[in-house]
Amino acid sequence: MFDSTKIKNKNGFTIIETIVAIFILTVGIIACSILADQVFRSSATAKDRLIAVNLAQEGIEVIRNIRDNSWLASDSTWKDDLPVGDWELSYDSSGVSDTYDGDYLKVDTDGFYNYLLGSDTTFQRKITISHIGDSEIKVEAIIYWVTRGTSKSITIVEYLYDWK
Repeated sequence: MFDSTKIKNKNGFTIIETIVAIFILTVGIIACSILADQVFRSSATAKDRLIAVNLAQEGIEVIRNIRDNSWLASDSTWKDDLPVGDWELSYDSSGVSDTYDGDYLKVDTDGFYNYLLGSDTTFQRKITISHIGDSEIKVEAIIYWVTRGTSKSITIVEYLYDWK
């Protein structure tokens, strides 16, 4: 004969099966949201680090440009326009004149970083110049910034020589 009790037990889920399924689904959703948050944090940190590296490299390039312009001017030696000290330089600086005060860089509407115009950023740039001898200068570009409440910095060191 036909047993109706077996059919009733197979028709639906028990309350325990439902709770287990909801638990597994909840754990999966929470894991996905934590992973997404970590991806967003990592991308913000990577973006700020990339900007910092480029700002440091730009600082070195500004010093090279000042050195090259000194070579072109016959009235000075190659390192006369690069005095020892800590400096703040923008991409368009033609000389070393602003001592480092810890000012924050600004970004203008064209995307250029400077100290005069634009929106404030969390980046500070310090250029340190040291004379090592008659034919060598050490240039250190240090960028300081804050990402998600954590202070960070990056340093690039370059040695410039009197090769002319």
